[in-house]
Amino acid sequence: MMLYHYTSIYHLLKILKDGHLKTTESNASLTVEHFAKDVVWLTSKKDPQSETSLGGGATDKKQIRITVNASVPAIKYIDWAEKNGVSKYLKGVLNEAGGHQMQKWHVIERPIPQHEWKQIDMYDYDKNKWIPYSKGSHSRLLGKILLEEQNAQVHPVDTRSELMLNALKYLGIDPKEYYEVVNEGLKSLT
Repeated sequence: MMLYHYTSIYHLLKILKDGHLKTTESNASLTVEHFAKDVVWLTSKKDPQSETSLGGGATDKKQIRITVNASVPAIKYIDWAEKNGVSKYLKGVLNEAGGHQMQKWHVIERPIPQHEWKQIDMYDYDKNKWIPYSKGSHSRLLGKILLEEQNAQVHPVDTRSELMLNALKYLGIDPKEYYEVVNEGLKSLT
């Protein structure tokens, strides 16, 4: 069975730099952080467009799909949750937030290094289909997102703002490299 990890175009920069999918909060408790081991979240769903928990906008986690090798020893989330004492109430909340797709969720309690990935795809909203990842397509999508946000005037984008610089620093991304990628994307759209 194929498993997928979905993420945003912004997070992909950090993932590629780190060379692995890192574990994150397992959401096993509403009141205690890291109640259970952190996990990498995966799904058997090939197209996440109905997954409401993956967000939208600049951090839309439906933009990037990383296909993980079938040999990765992930377990069904339902089984993992039972083993780790996740309450029935919390499972219901998570299932509702995730578009009632819990039966397709899987987790693994360790990072997934890049050599265990099969491929990376990006969702092309203009063509309404998944395309193989490339630096050029990455730049184009990132530039398109920035232009859409500016045009919608939801959050006028100032890529050199203190907030943006702090976010890049937090992610461990060199701002100069980031701006080169953004500028390539913006150029390709004009």
